Amino acid sequence: MLLDISVGEAILRALRNGSVPSVGTNYLLAGNKNEKNHLNKELDYISFANNNGHAGFKFIYGPYGSGKSFLCEVLKEDAFKKGFAVSEIVISKAVQLHNFETVYQAIMTGLRTDSQREYS
Repeated sequence: MLLDISVGEAILRALRNGSVPSVGTNYLLAGNKNEKNHLNKELDYISFANNNGHAGFKFIYGPYGSGKSFLCEVLKEDAFKKGFAVSEIVISKAVQLHNFETVYQAIMTGLRTDSQREYS
C-alpha cells in the first residue's frame, strides 16, 4: 500500500509538533491491534449497513502517554472509511459528564464527516 505524499507530509508535521496525526494513523499503528479490531467490530455492530443500526458507546481510559489519543485517531479514520459521522470530546471542567447541555453542545460542535473534517 503506497502512502500519498500529502498524507506522509501531514504525518511528519504532526510528529514534529509532538501531536497525533489527523490522517494516516493506520500506517503508524503498532501495538493496539486487538483494541482496533474490537472497536471495529463495535462499528460493524452499530452500522446501518448490516440492517442492525444498534446504539453504541465507549469510553477510552488510561494513564498519560498510554496511547488513548492515537487510538482515537485510528478509530476515527476507520469510522470515516465506513461512512460514519464522528465527534470527539474530552470530558473536563468545561465539559462535565453530568451536564447534558455542555456534553451535547461539545458533541454537536465537534461533529465531522470524511468530507468535512476541519472546523469551519
